[in-house]
Amino acid sequence: MKIAIWYPLTLWAAITLGLAGCLQNPERPDASVFGDPPHNYVQSAKDAITTMPYYDKHPDTWKFVSVGSPYRAYQNHAPAFGNKLAWTGYVVEVTVSVKNHIGYSNTDVYRVQFDGDKVHGVIGNPTEANLNTF
Repeated sequence: MKIAIWYPLTLWAAITLGLAGCLQNPERPDASVFGDPPHNYVQSAKDAITTMPYYDKHPDTWKFVSVGSPYRAYQNHAPAFGNKLAWTGYVVEVTVSVKNHIGYSNTDVYRVQFDGDKVHGVIGNPTEANLNTF
């Protein structure tokens, strides 16, 4: 019987705490936080894509189409964790053309994250990673 009383209270507390994080506005950084854009970003971005599992093992089925210019971007933690700033830096979009064994060609766009001149990570879909541009 005691479990039946605590269950609704626990559920109510979990929902209330979970929604409390959604009420906070995401943190937006100042422009001074970003620093200078990366210098040798073209080769660093290409190297980051080249080391990914598919591209590393099948070098004859893909090629670089373009490497964009760096732009400021940032990520926030999930609303349940207070929408605090998780990462600030620059992003470079890299477009890759991939051809499968029957000749069908597809282009993929990756976003390479930079901390200064160092690669921070590679994102395939910016909406999945909560990536915001500045």
